[in-house]
Amino acid sequence: MVNKKGYLKTLEAVLAIVIILLFTFSVTPKPEADLSVPQNIKTTQGFILSEIENNNTLRSYIVNSDDSDVAYNLAYRNVDSLINLNMPGGYGYTFGICDMSSCISNITSLALETSIYSQDILIATDGIKQNPKVVRLWMWRQI
Repeated sequence: MVNKKGYLKTLEAVLAIVIILLFTFSVTPKPEADLSVPQNIKTTQGFILSEIENNNTLRSYIVNSDDSDVAYNLAYRNVDSLINLNMPGGYGYTFGICDMSSCISNITSLALETSIYSQDILIATDGIKQNPKVVRLWMWRQI
């Protein structure tokens, strides 16, 4: 009978420790996920989109990009070369020149395994022909 008391006391102690640990883990604050855009991506996207916004030739290519396939290809090639020259190493990107409401991307399956950061600007003219476009830039860290 004496041995059974020892087992019972040990069981009570283990149960008390488990209850204390469960309480401690449930009360301890959990770290929140960091959903902010990394500073290097924010800086890169801001610089590239600022260059597009301030380059009048590039702006006219973008605004007139729906006139023909040739104009779209010219705008696409020029924007792509600007982005490619200013893209930091270790990052992937894609971009779209879109109408106001829709912008579809062709993000690769490699990018879907990581966080994707997007920023865009509206490009319009001051002239009679109002044909605004959205240039959207998607960036991600390559694995």
